[in-house]
Amino acid sequence: MTKLITLLFSIILLLNSCSSPDQKAIANVNELQEKVAVLKKKYNGIDVLAIKVAQKEYNESMGLIKKYYFKDTIDTDFMNALDIYRAIKTGSKAIGASKKPLEENLTLVENQLKDLKDDLTNVSIQGEEAAEALQTETQNVNRLDSALTIYLQHIDYMMFAHDSVAAYIKNKTRTF
Repeated sequence: MTKLITLLFSIILLLNSCSSPDQKAIANVNELQEKVAVLKKKYNGIDVLAIKVAQKEYNESMGLIKKYYFKDTIDTDFMNALDIYRAIKTGSKAIGASKKPLEENLTLVENQLKDLKDDLTNVSIQGEEAAEALQTETQNVNRLDSALTIYLQHIDYMMFAHDSVAAYIKNKTRTF
């Protein structure tokens, strides 16, 4: 009889351990979800209007420069400022190329983490499979963080260029 009770107790423990969600993995997913929420907040906090104003002023100034500026004299200050100012064009291209993929990846990673958390909670995946899925999602969040950091650096440099030399360039174009 004791063997039967021991066997039943062992089976109950085995079933109970197999059916309980992995709390550590769920906690890790929660941390990743919080990190993605912070990344999304950073992305949504970008001042799109300031970027559009910088791009518009750049296009207007460059149009005037191309139309009226002749390199008959060497104006090194103006040419140096113009080199810095061209960062707006470079930044605009980089921002335009990575904006949509970044938005899609933010949504995708957010949904994948939600699905992973649901799978862990419902014990749909366990053990090695859960560890691999968690590692994959951690890598995805880290890549997303890197991509967003680069995106924000492009914006910062573009806005730095605009803030530092746009007024000088604009005043110079008025004298052509």
